[in-house]
Amino acid sequence: MRKIYLDYLRAFAIIGVICTHVTVKYYGDSELSGTATWWMANIINAASRFAVPLFVMISGAVLLGKSQPVAEFYQKRAWRILPPWIFWSVAFLIFNYVFTGDLYTLVWFLKGGILIQGNTTTHLWYLSMFACLMLFAPYINKIILNEPVTKHEVKILCWIVLVFLILNELDHVYALIKDKPIQWFKTFIWFVPYFIGGFLIDRYSDQIKLSSVYIVVTVLVSLGIGIGMNYGVADQLGIFKDYLVLRNDGVLIYFITFGVFILARRHMDKIKANRLIGALSDASFGIYLIHPAFIFLINRYLIPSHFSTNGAGGVIAICMTIFITLLLSWLTISIMRKQAALRMIS
Repeated sequence: MRKIYLDYLRAFAIIGVICTHVTVKYYGDSELSGTATWWMANIINAASRFAVPLFVMISGAVLLGKSQPVAEFYQKRAWRILPPWIFWSVAFLIFNYVFTGDLYTLVWFLKGGILIQGNTTTHLWYLSMFACLMLFAPYINKIILNEPVTKHEVKILCWIVLVFLILNELDHVYALIKDKPIQWFKTFIWFVPYFIGGFLIDRYSDQIKLSSVYIVVTVLVSLGIGIGMNYGVADQLGIFKDYLVLRNDGVLIYFITFGVFILARRHMDKIKANRLIGALSDASFGIYLIHPAFIFLINRYLIPSHFSTNGAGGVIAICMTIFITLLLSWLTISIMRKQAALRMIS
């Protein structure tokens, strides 16, 4: 049975991802500090930074709690993750080279740079993280269901742990030689609470005794603290990094994400099915994969630089970019998903 509230959360999350990636350009521009454009970027960015953790909580609600052999779980997840990971890694590698002409970066990735960075472009870090999380997910599921682990499954886990140990050794060596750590394979650990939390809230939300009013206040206060601290760090320290205060592994984002998920689950009976929301939910993964290309093209060819930094122009530019990016990404993925050969990568 399809859980409608998860469709709304996916739609909410993918819009949030686009908002985050659109506003980072304006938030990171120190010359806009204190302007209406910067404040709008700060507020929208802060209010949408829980989007990726929300996706992980949704995955936990969907994937955990079902009895399934480890090998079968890996097979299904591999077909869901590897084709789009490979395709979009290559696609963005080519895209970035075509529009930047950066041959050095292209060659670096082809020579093995992806092992160091974990992806070929920034937003694909999510696939690297999620793939690592999925390696341990069936064992988390075994613990939740109190199921025995077979001898073969123990061997699989030992090999996985060995691979992570080897990567950890490479991290130490590379950090010593190149003064640059290899961190991508460690990121997933901070998303385990989101993953398990999504399952627990979906199944046992009735046991959460906190009132909805208290949760709403907690979410709003956490968001307000994040927005205020963003300004303080930018104004006093001159640091314009949107992930400094409101990090995916930060306490404020944990409060906000869990609060939103609890509220949605608690009131799921009041949430009605909507064809538009359902379609956006179904296309959300593909939209996540393709949307940075449209943000880049819109910023380069559609939004003049003087317009985006000129008073109210910046506010308009942010809204336009978010809307057009969502529309073009959704339209492109919807067309791709109608083709059987392209559906597995979108």
